[in-house]
Amino acid sequence: MPKISKIFLLITFVVFGFFIFGEAKAGSADNVSGWAWSENIGWIDFGPISGFPEAPNYGAKMDLTAGKVTGWAKAVAGGTTGSGGWDGWIKMSDGTYGLNVDLTNGDFHGWAWSDMVIGWLSFNSTDPGAGGAAYKVVLDLSTFNQPPTAINLSVDDPNAADYCGITGYPPVRVRWQFSDSDSGDSQSAYQIQVDDNSDFSSLLVDTDKISNSSQSFLIGPPYPTLSWNATYYWRLMVWDSKDNPSDWVVYQNNISPPESFTTTHAWPYIDFSWNPPSPVVDELTQFTDESEVYGGATKSSWFWEFPADWLYSTSSNSSSQNPKGKFTTSGQKTVYLTVTDSDNFSCRDKNSIPLGVLLPLPEWREVPPL
Repeated sequence: MPKISKIFLLITFVVFGFFIFGEAKAGSADNVSGWAWSENIGWIDFGPISGFPEAPNYGAKMDLTAGKVTGWAKAVAGGTTGSGGWDGWIKMSDGTYGLNVDLTNGDFHGWAWSDMVIGWLSFNSTDPGAGGAAYKVVLDLSTFNQPPTAINLSVDDPNAADYCGITGYPPVRVRWQFSDSDSGDSQSAYQIQVDDNSDFSSLLVDTDKISNSSQSFLIGPPYPTLSWNATYYWRLMVWDSKDNPSDWVVYQNNISPPESFTTTHAWPYIDFSWNPPSPVVDELTQFTDESEVYGGATKSSWFWEFPADWLYSTSSNSSSQNPKGKFTTSGQKTVYLTVTDSDNFSCRDKNSIPLGVLLPLPEWREVPPL
């Protein structure tokens, strides 16, 4: 059942020709509370908590998704149980009768029944067999707050921005769209849970409630991290701007099976060295790829990016694993390397190299002895 807050039933119905005016409120878990009054039978409690004569064992409840009212109300002589007179139970619905609410206009239709007090209880004079003066029970839709939900759940494909430079865990980014039938409501918070069981019986990640309007989340530190090459299930709860939560959203647009994703192996980790470690202008310099690849993959290609003043040696180019060449001007040089593995995972990183100037050897000349 959705969780409801601040929902009012403006009650105006007829019992044996006498009007009952009152207010009942639907609170958390659809429970209806409050009292109505009749000069004929006294007070009617819409939120009794015990002593029900038969199933269902709860006070009046409203399912605002299906538009149905179930449970019990109680006629209470004197206003409180045990205050004198008699108590009588009123059943909201059964297999052959019951109350419904039209969620487009708030009007109630149908009948309740009491074999202890008054017999049939009509909630709308327009229902067949009701008749008499105009009356009805109305749900005040202006104070009605539908629970939100989330749609279009998705998981990003692995990408260089999230995965490059990460070797200890897969940084999985999940996304969704907030949805609420109440005009003007927006997302105020969310909670994400991840498990390797589809019944979420052994949670691996639980963010608890995060007050944020973002509709994406990167699963990684400081939360518990996931493993490479593994399948996981995830679910989501969102809160609207009135702090009303959704149910757990487990299925993509309410279609089973539960939302899941499978992680890949780690992407290439980029590293390289050069020799000499402090080259100077026009000095032959050897670059060596020291990158790592994972998950049984092998290195399949390299792409080097040097400044414009770099000159490759013969048989060396930007696709070489270990290129050789020289810088022709001094200053700070930035060199990039991109490595692609055999699974087509590709990462790029850089190093900075300070270049010195090769000083000329000292000149000498022969002079006659003095």
